[in-house]
Amino acid sequence: THTHTHHILEDHKKEHLCDLGFREDFLGMTLFEFEPEKQLSCNRDYYVDNIAVDLAGRVAEEIFHTKGYTSGANSDLQKATNTARAIITEFGMIKDCGENMAFLGNYDFGDFSLLSDENKRQINEETKKLIDEAYQRAKTMLQENRPLLDSVAKALLANEVLDEKDLNRICKEYQEGK
Repeated sequence: THTHTHHILEDHKKEHLCDLGFREDFLGMTLFEFEPEKQLSCNRDYYVDNIAVDLAGRVAEEIFHTKGYTSGANSDLQKATNTARAIITEFGMIKDCGENMAFLGNYDFGDFSLLSDENKRQINEETKKLIDEAYQRAKTMLQENRPLLDSVAKALLANEVLDEKDLNRICKEYQEGK
């Protein structure tokens, strides 16, 4: 689902490998190619897209998993939350919080006691808004492109590992069949 959601997003990192294999600390993985030139000056939508990719596994559980949520998305949820907080407290990209909120990025968020109750409330409220926005974005993409998700899942079950060529081929076949 991370690969599927990520591939639909424009102007995003390219996936390098998708692995369904079970490992010690995770159920599978998607490795993305790091593009430093895109990391220097990114806009809010870029980061919200990253959050949507992080949340795709949890969204898939909601849509497709009949027994509810699992703990499998734990690190994805943490990463999404950290990115949302960075948008607010490090990059100053939320107008409602004021431009001065960016200075809070220097604080260790493990110690919220350094912040006023109003700042804590505002950060949590804006974090929730960003997470909800990205969640809906991921949910829409997964629902609208279900055949692509099914194709990637089928290929992963058959091969366990898909590289960039495999993923591009599957996505191209999907686009041509639309």
